[in-house]
Amino acid sequence: MTQSVNDRILALVKPEFFDRIPDSALEHAKTASCSYIEKEYPDLYQVASKAEPLPDETEKELTLVINQLFEQRMLKHNF
Repeated sequence: MTQSVNDRILALVKPEFFDRIPDSALEHAKTASCSYIEKEYPDLYQVASKAEPLPDETEKELTLVINQLFEQRMLKHNF
């Protein structure tokens, strides 16, 4: 897992999600989400690590996955 790939994935997250997460939990949320994508969606993560810029289809899939993940976790933690 590299920071540049994580930054590219996190750039797809809706900004309002970051605004609602407390600062004390934000770094953990970002790191854990990228780790989850690396484990559960290795093909998407691999494309994100190699392609510059992201292909449209990969970008759409990653956007959907990362935003759904943040939404689910925010509901779970009442943010």
